[in-house]
Amino acid sequence: MHQRDLLAGGTQGEVGPRASILGAWTVALLLCVLIGLLTALPIFGQSAAGALSISISASSSPSQEASVSHILDVSWKVTGGTAPYKVTIAVTGPDGGAVVETEEALEGTRGFPLNFPEGGNILVRVDVSDGAGSTVSGTARVTLVPTTTPGIDTGSFPCEKMAFSTEEDFVTRGPLPPDGNPIISDGDLLGDGCVICARNRELLSAFNVNEDLGLDAVDILDVRRSLIAFSTELDSPHAGQFTAGDLLLTNGIVIPNAALLEAFQLRLRNLGLDAVHFVGKLDAILAFLESAQKMGRDYWAQAGALQASLRQYDIDIWFSTEGTAPYPAWPTFLDGDLLSARDGIIVARNSLLLPVGVPAGIPNRGVDFGLDAVTAKRVSERESIHFSTELLYRGELGFSDGDVLLILDGVIYTNDELIRCFEPAARFLGLDALFIAEP
Repeated sequence: MHQRDLLAGGTQGEVGPRASILGAWTVALLLCVLIGLLTALPIFGQSAAGALSISISASSSPSQEASVSHILDVSWKVTGGTAPYKVTIAVTGPDGGAVVETEEALEGTRGFPLNFPEGGNILVRVDVSDGAGSTVSGTARVTLVPTTTPGIDTGSFPCEKMAFSTEEDFVTRGPLPPDGNPIISDGDLLGDGCVICARNRELLSAFNVNEDLGLDAVDILDVRRSLIAFSTELDSPHAGQFTAGDLLLTNGIVIPNAALLEAFQLRLRNLGLDAVHFVGKLDAILAFLESAQKMGRDYWAQAGALQASLRQYDIDIWFSTEGTAPYPAWPTFLDGDLLSARDGIIVARNSLLLPVGVPAGIPNRGVDFGLDAVTAKRVSERESIHFSTELLYRGELGFSDGDVLLILDGVIYTNDELIRCFEPAARFLGLDALFIAEP
C-alpha cells in the first residue's frame, strides 16, 4: 500500500526523485534531437564543402579568324564559402596588357580571343570572393605556340610589298631591332624601311633549328599565315632533315633539290638553290602547299612526283641553281639561267635577263653573271622579272651584285637604296634573296 500510494501521489503532481530524473533526460533528449535537426538543415548560401576554394585550368588553340591568332579557354570551379559569390578572371598577354571579366557562375568555361601570332606567355588569374568576406585566388600560365613566323605581323606589314636578304652580316647603326640585337645576319629577312621581317631562326622554327643557316632564296606566298618559301646556305644540323639546296617552307615542307631538277634528267642530285619564285594562281599555289604539307621529304624524292603535282594544280616553280650542269661539256643550263621545275626548260637565259650591251652568256658572249635572286608577277610574264646577279659589271650599263635589276632594262634599285637607313659601316652588302609583291 505504501508503494502504491507513493506512485499514486506522484501522478497527482508530486514530484519524486525518479520522476525528476526522467524529466531531465527527456528534456535533454529533445534538445539533442532539435540541435541535430538544425545542424542537418543547410544554411542558405553555404556549401557543405566548407572553406572557400577554387580550382582553375587554361589552354589555348590556334584560331581560324584573320584578326585572332589564338582562343584561350579558361575553366574554373568554386567550392565552399557563402553566397553571394563574385568570380573575376584576368588574362595578361605577352605585351603586359590585361583583359578582365566578371562571372557569377561557380563553375564554367570562358573563351578569350587573343591576337599574338608571334606567341608568348599568358598569365591567367582568377579571384573569388564570397558573402562572408572570404577571398581566394588561383593562377595558371599558358604558352602560346606561334601561329605565324615571329616578327611577321598581319595587316600592315613592312615586308608585304618587298623583302630581301644581304650577302654579308652587319651591325645596324640606324634603327635598333625590337629584340635589341643590332647585328643583322645574312640569314635574316629584311623589309622596306629597314625593318627585320624575321630572324633566320624564326624562319626555321618549324624545323627546330636555332642556328643561323643563312638565306639564299625567298618567296612570300601568304602574309596572313606567314607562309614563306626559302632556301638556306648551310645544311640542317639535324642529319637527313634538309640540305642547302632544298626548297623549304615555314610550315615545315621540304622539297629536295633533286625533285626540282627531276625534269632536266640529270644525274647530279643537288646543285644548290639560289633563287625561287612560285608561278600560277595564288589559290592554286596555296592548295598545292596544303597538300604538300601532308607529304614527307621522301615522297617528293620519288621520280616525277613534284612535276605531276605541279601540273595537277597548274602552277610552276621558277628557280636558279648554284651550279652549272652538265659541266664542263656544253651546258644544259648555267647557274645564271632561270629554270622551270615543272617543264624542265630554261625560262630565261642569263643573256636574256641582262641588257644587250652586257656581255652575258656562255659560250657566245663570254660571261655568266649568275642569278642570286628572282621575283616576278605570279602570272607567267617574263617581262616582270626582277633579279640580282652574283657578279658586278663596270661597263656603260654597270651594276653591282647587290642591285635589283629589271629584265633587259638594268638597275631599278641600288644596293645602297635598300640598306641606307640601317646606316651600316659599309655601303655595299650584296643581295641574296628578293621578293617584290607587284614588280
